[in-house]
Amino acid sequence: MEIIKRNVITLAREQDIVNNIYQIFNSVYNISFVKQYEDVFTLLNESGKTFSLIFVDIEDKEIKLKDFLLEKKKDAAHIAIPVIGLSKKKQISESLLSKGVTDCLDFPIDNKEVIIPHVERVVYLYEKGMLKPYQDNSELITPAVRISNLFKSYGPKEVLKGLNLEVYNGELFGFIGRNGIGKSTTIDCMIGVKRFNSGSIEIEGYSILEEPLIAKSRFGYVASEPTCYESMTGYEYLEFIASIYRISEAEFAGNVAYLAKRLVLTEDDLEKSIANYSHGMKQKLCLIASLLNNPDVWILDEPTVGLDIMAVEELKKMMREFANHGHAVFITSHNIDIIAKICDRVAIINNGKVVELMDLNKDPNKRLQLPRIFLNIFGANQ
Repeated sequence: MEIIKRNVITLAREQDIVNNIYQIFNSVYNISFVKQYEDVFTLLNESGKTFSLIFVDIEDKEIKLKDFLLEKKKDAAHIAIPVIGLSKKKQISESLLSKGVTDCLDFPIDNKEVIIPHVERVVYLYEKGMLKPYQDNSELITPAVRISNLFKSYGPKEVLKGLNLEVYNGELFGFIGRNGIGKSTTIDCMIGVKRFNSGSIEIEGYSILEEPLIAKSRFGYVASEPTCYESMTGYEYLEFIASIYRISEAEFAGNVAYLAKRLVLTEDDLEKSIANYSHGMKQKLCLIASLLNNPDVWILDEPTVGLDIMAVEELKKMMREFANHGHAVFITSHNIDIIAKICDRVAIINNGKVVELMDLNKDPNKRLQLPRIFLNIFGANQ
């Protein structure tokens, strides 16, 4: 893939920061290093020179970032350049956001496979006009899901071997691979039902290990096989789920009515015992339950299994709408055609790692090529 180089300013005086940024990003960007604050204006005022990104050492008190940004607001070409803060502590505060820091990375940067796509995403949003200009309510672009260097074994069998990926709010993300390759294991680690050997998983910035209750409150989950208490009626089960999230009666009633209508689960259906439900009805009930608390992230493991074609089409619409409202959808499916049609980005897992990461919006041809790419990785007989 051809990389179109863009110009970057680095506001940092420490030589180790300069060297680290150069090693990671030199293949992607034209990098200008600035060791003296005054030199920034010289660079920005060069004839014909525009910049796509600023890296800044946010621990350097001598770099007056806010003053710099206020100065550049006079220049329309530089109003919304994203700023990536670099910090050994990675401490994001409101004061940093008010100074215009768009995002923050751990320093030193040691994972090129994760960091470059992350920064590219920030630049992509900037170039599409989706980043706010610098102001007191500048937003931090934290991934909805961040999985870093994830290892998981079952006894001597290694399933995940340093898996890395990031999923962003506003996107529908597909996660595919052949059977037994680690898709469901990845999800089980994401939602906190399986312990992993090492690595980290964050949901909306919250660690699934260190802050499990907060992290779990931010997502809705649908398993590959519908799991619900069959001794209850459908309505009783939804009431039980609502009680866990402490959803008010009014919100519960409104959400159930809306979601049941979308998925064609009638009032009579909800009054029946779940033991008498078909597989498809149970799946619809679990889909409704997963959205009752209005989550930020919707995690779906093979959600279309057992659904009729009309329900599948409605689910596809609901996933797209969910993402379009600024939330994140993470879906696994054996149906490569569905993934190719609906997803914004797709990751293919093999041998315990992400081996292919595709942005289907940037490269629409990949939508048509996805089945072939999949077969090339796993073989036509898989």
